[in-house]
Amino acid sequence: MALVIFEPDELVKLAVLRKPPVRERAIRLAMALFLVVLATSCAQNAETDAVCDLADRWNLASTAFAEISSDLETTSPGRLREVFSEVVLTLGTLAEVAPIQLSESINKLAETFESFSAALETLDWQGGMIAKDAAATSAAVRLASDEIERAQASLGEFIDTECQVEIANVINKIPNVGTTLPDPVLQDETKELPDVSFDNDQSVVASFGFLVTERFGVAITNEQALCIGASLMNKNVTNNSQLDKNYWNLLQLAFDECLVAVNVAEFLNK
Repeated sequence: MALVIFEPDELVKLAVLRKPPVRERAIRLAMALFLVVLATSCAQNAETDAVCDLADRWNLASTAFAEISSDLETTSPGRLREVFSEVVLTLGTLAEVAPIQLSESINKLAETFESFSAALETLDWQGGMIAKDAAATSAAVRLASDEIERAQASLGEFIDTECQVEIANVINKIPNVGTTLPDPVLQDETKELPDVSFDNDQSVVASFGFLVTERFGVAITNEQALCIGASLMNKNVTNNSQLDKNYWNLLQLAFDECLVAVNVAEFLNK
């Protein structure tokens, strides 16, 4: 085999043209990845710092809501407007800056309080009208749901861990409003069912429909809520023992009639 002899200048050209060694390429790749991770970490730190800057504000807003939540009916309209406005604004600001692992919880809280606030605004901030309004009642029940409770706990835990700020009222819900099914409507045989042609009565019937469906975690329209509420009231059983035995069947019939996709038996077996 012939021996090839390169001139010095040719060796220099070959050295310039040859590719970097594998080790050198690996180092460059590692450096690039490090810079990406560093940039991501800095962004996450900035988002965490932004949440921490709002921690005290959320603590005050949450505490203010806790103070009025036990007696919304007698709280003045001005106070209701003030508290709800601050809660909604604070959650809205948190949603804009929160890191991705917290954004879902904050968005759920923001949507719930915004719905409640909007319902109250239509009632001129009259807390005593909540039980008579389908939208307000539905929002109150939503606030008491396990999903929203977990969202509140997630936000409180994040602030406690990352910001070293203890939220005084981590879980806020309306007293006497739970996620369980409301008691069945018992009709006095000597009294007639309310005429649902009137707006006030329709609101009561719709509220009942919303309350019944809230347990099953499905969204329904106001028309479906009216349908469910009216169906249950029209099928009312006056004998307590018979009512307890057939209640779930009555619910399933109401859902079927009102085209609400809920399988009661399947839900109860979970």
